[in-house]
Amino acid sequence: MPRFTNHHYLELHRRLRALWLQDDANYLDFTTTEQLTIHRFFAPGKDLDDEALLARRQEITKLEPSLPQRAGRAIANLDQIERIAAYRQNRAEELARNPPQPRPKGQRVTRPKGSEYNITVRGVMRPEIDIQRLACAIVHMAMDKAEKEVAAQKKRKRRLKDSD
Repeated sequence: MPRFTNHHYLELHRRLRALWLQDDANYLDFTTTEQLTIHRFFAPGKDLDDEALLARRQEITKLEPSLPQRAGRAIANLDQIERIAAYRQNRAEELARNPPQPRPKGQRVTRPKGSEYNITVRGVMRPEIDIQRLACAIVHMAMDKAEKEVAAQKKRKRRLKDSD
C-alpha cells in the first residue's frame, strides 16, 4: 500500500470516525489487534481538528515507525466493512418499521439433527478506559457478592435452626 498523504490520512480518519460514531459495534469486523492499531494511528474516537490530527500522526509515527504500515493493513477491508455497516443499519431500520410477527404459542423452533452451531465472540476495543462502565461493573460485582453472602448466612441460620 502506498504511503498515506496528509489528505488521504485525514479522509480515512473521517471515514473511521463516522463508522465509530454511527455504532462502535461496526468495529467488530476488525480483529482486536486491528482495532487497537486503528485507534493508535487514526484516533477515530477523538474529535480533533486537521492540524492536531496531523501533529499527532507525526508524533506517533516517530514513536512507532511501523504503525502506518500496520494501520494500512488493518484498514485494507474498510470499504467492505462500511458496506456491512450500512447493511446492518438498513436492516435495523427495516426491522424497526416492520417487526417480526411473534411465533404462535406452543410452536417450537427446532434445528435439523446433526447441525452444529458455531458461535463467535468478538470485542470492541475502546481507545480509553470508560470509567463509568468500569465503576458500574465494580458496583454490580459488590452487590452480587453481598447478595451471595446474605444468602449463605440465611442458609447457615436455617441449618442451625433445623439441627436444634
